[in-house]
Amino acid sequence: MDQRVNRALIFLGGEAVPRNRFQSLLSGSLLIAADSGAAWLVETNLRPQVLLGDFDSLDPALRTELELQVDMYLPFPADKDQTDGELAVDFALSRNLQEIVLIGGLGGRVDHTIGNAMLLFKIARKKRCGWMLDATSRIFPVSRRLQLDGIPGQMFSLLALSPVKGLTIKGATYPMQGGSLILGQTLGLSNRFLHSTVLVEKEKGLLLAILLDNKEEAGFTRPG
Repeated sequence: MDQRVNRALIFLGGEAVPRNRFQSLLSGSLLIAADSGAAWLVETNLRPQVLLGDFDSLDPALRTELELQVDMYLPFPADKDQTDGELAVDFALSRNLQEIVLIGGLGGRVDHTIGNAMLLFKIARKKRCGWMLDATSRIFPVSRRLQLDGIPGQMFSLLALSPVKGLTIKGATYPMQGGSLILGQTLGLSNRFLHSTVLVEKEKGLLLAILLDNKEEAGFTRPG
């Protein structure tokens, strides 16, 4: 693998993502398509370098065409214990890539939407930088500390997936110092930037940060 490649862009099924959302990430990235994620990637005039999955949702003609073009073609049986998205994440982890960006994967089936977001915690457990991007939002797991960059008034939410303790939020309309979020509580939703940076820190618990991109930030894709 090219030593300059240190990031994986994993294109998942679900709603298509405009190319301007990930254009700045293309340089130095390995493009991996998981099953039907290849279809809308092709619509952006790009081709995956790695194509994998059980291909139960990719048009057979496109599958045959791409099979001859990609660097690696990895078919899997439909009867398996992992989603195509998780297989793609495992492939990226096996390549020792330090940043893994899941693109798409939201919308459509709600079980797949939630399952794809949960893959961010698998990436975090491996000590890699992982985040998710769709047409209107970016999603990050909060390990201990996360800096979000945005613009004043931009909305973000914090979603607790287990009891969260020692939560501090700085630079937001609704700050917090050493607080808690209870599982099932919506207290962390619909906060806003006061300036251009928000800092989130926690001591315990599983926490997702969801940055909602306004039209002005639609092309900005790097995590803070």
